[in-house]
Amino acid sequence: MPLQTESGSTQGLVKIMQDKTQSRQAAEREQFLARSSAALAASIDYKTTLTTIARLAVPFLADYCFLDAINASGQIERVAWYAANPVMQAGLTRCSSLFLPKILTAIRLLMSCEAETLILSQKSPQSG
Repeated sequence: MPLQTESGSTQGLVKIMQDKTQSRQAAEREQFLARSSAALAASIDYKTTLTTIARLAVPFLADYCFLDAINASGQIERVAWYAANPVMQAGLTRCSSLFLPKILTAIRLLMSCEAETLILSQKSPQSG
C-alpha cells in the first residue's frame, strides 16, 4: 500500500505481515494427532498400528523412528521402524537384525535384578 504525502506524491510503501508459524505448527500438531488417533483405532494388530505410527512420526517428529514392545513371553521385540530416506531405512532394517539382539540383552539385564548385581560387583572393596 503506498504511503503518500498531502500533495499526492508517493513517500514510501506500507506492508503489513503476520507470522503464521505458530498457527501452522498448531495445525500440523492437530493433523498428526488426528492421523495417529485414526491409526490407533484402525487396527487391532499392534504391529500394524505401530508401523503406521512410525511412518506418521517420521516426517513430523524425526528423521527416523523405531518402536520396541514387550511380547507375550516378556521379551523386548523391535516391532516397527521407518526412515524417510530409503538408504537409512535399509540400514535400520540391517541393524535391527545384526545389533538388536545384543541391545535387547543389555536392556533385559538392566531391567532385571542382575543389573543390581552387576553394579555391586563393579564397586567391590578390592576395586578401591
